[in-house]
Amino acid sequence: MTETYRYGRITERDRAQYTDVLDQSFPDLFRHDNKNHWIDREDPSTFRGLWSGDRLVGGLMNLPCGQWFGGRSVPMGAVRGVAVASESRGGGVATRLMDEMLRETRAQGMPISTLYPATHTFYRKLGYEIAGTQCHYELDLQRIVARNRRAKLVSFEATDFAMREGIYRLVAGRTNGLVDRSPWFWEPTAASKAMKVRGYVVLGESGDPEGYFVYEAGEKGRPHEGYRIAVRDWMFLTRNAAERALAFFADYRSVASSIHWWGAPVEPMEVIAGEEAISIKLHHPWMVRMVDVPRALEARGYRGDLEGRISFAIEDDRFEWNRGPFTLTLKGGRAHVEDGGTPAFTIDVRGLAPLYTSYSSPNDLALLDLLDADAETRAELAGIFAGPVPWMVDAF
Repeated sequence: MTETYRYGRITERDRAQYTDVLDQSFPDLFRHDNKNHWIDREDPSTFRGLWSGDRLVGGLMNLPCGQWFGGRSVPMGAVRGVAVASESRGGGVATRLMDEMLRETRAQGMPISTLYPATHTFYRKLGYEIAGTQCHYELDLQRIVARNRRAKLVSFEATDFAMREGIYRLVAGRTNGLVDRSPWFWEPTAASKAMKVRGYVVLGESGDPEGYFVYEAGEKGRPHEGYRIAVRDWMFLTRNAAERALAFFADYRSVASSIHWWGAPVEPMEVIAGEEAISIKLHHPWMVRMVDVPRALEARGYRGDLEGRISFAIEDDRFEWNRGPFTLTLKGGRAHVEDGGTPAFTIDVRGLAPLYTSYSSPNDLALLDLLDADAETRAELAGIFAGPVPWMVDAF
C-alpha cells in the first residue's frame, strides 16, 4: 500500500520533531551548542516538512535570497538541513520532500535552487548538478612576499555590515556565484563564541574604500607554533588593497603561524602572496537546480555586445514546464525567452545548471552527454555563457 504524505510548513508545534530528525541525520551539528545555528537563528517561515499522519518524516529549510550571475542578482532558494527520520529512510521521503519544495520554489518566484550536497547521486536524480565551488585556503605567514603598507587602514566594528556591503556588491557583480547577502548571511561573519572579531577597511590614494577584511584570532597550532588567524570575510577591488591586507597579517608572524579563509578556485592571493605560500585545505562543490528555465535565463546578465536568437529544448523528467522548446533573444546584456522555435540544441536540465553559472564549457557538457549540439552551436553557447568561474564564500 502506497503511503500518503502531506507537505507543508513546519510550525512551532512541530519544531521539536524537526530538531530530532536533524539530530538523527547530522549529529555533529548538535554538539558544542551548534543547535542554535540550525534552529534558533532560523526564520521559521523557511521550514518545510513532510508528514505521514501526525508524524514528521522529513524536513528542510529553504531560504529565499539571491545569487549573482552575469552582473545581476538572480532570485534563489538556498536549501539546507534536508533530513529524513531514521525509520523512514529508503522509502522515497526525501525525493517527495524535495519535489514539493522545488514546485513551491517556482511558485515563490525563485527560478534556481542551490545547495551544498551531502551526496551527489541523490541530488543529480532530482536535476541538480555541480555548478560552482567553495575553496578553503591556508597561508603561511612566514612566506608572504607582499610588504605593501602604503594604503591606509581604518578600523570598524565587524557588525557594521553597511561598511562592507558596497564593496561586497561591487565584487559580486564582477564575478559569478556569490550570494546576495541578507542579514542571515552577514551576521555569522561577525559572530564568535570566544574571540573578538575585528574589521578594517582599506583606503586608496583618493581616500575611497578599495577593500576590507574581517578576522579573529583562531585556535593554537602545534606546540611552539603560533595561533591561526581566521579571516571571516574579505573582499578587494584593487591589488593595492589586497597587498595591504597581507602586509597587515604578515606583521603578526611572530605570534601567528597562518591565516585561513574561504575563496575562489582561481585565487588572486596565490599570485600576490608569493610562490607556494598558499595551500588548498578543502574543495567544497555546490549544486544548482534550474527550477524555472525561462525565468532563470531572463534573470541573469550577459555581455552587452551580444545580440541574436537561438532556440533550444530541455530534457527534464520531473518538471514539464522546463522542456520547451524555447527561443532565447539577447540584446543589451539582457535576455528574453519565449515559447516555441526549432531547437538548435538540446540540453539536459542538469547540464544547463553549470552552463548557466559559467562552471562548465559546452564541450565538456557534450562529452558528458548532457548537451546535444554541433560544434558551431557549442561555440555560440560558450560566448553567451562566458564568465568568471563561479564560487561562494558563504555556507548554508
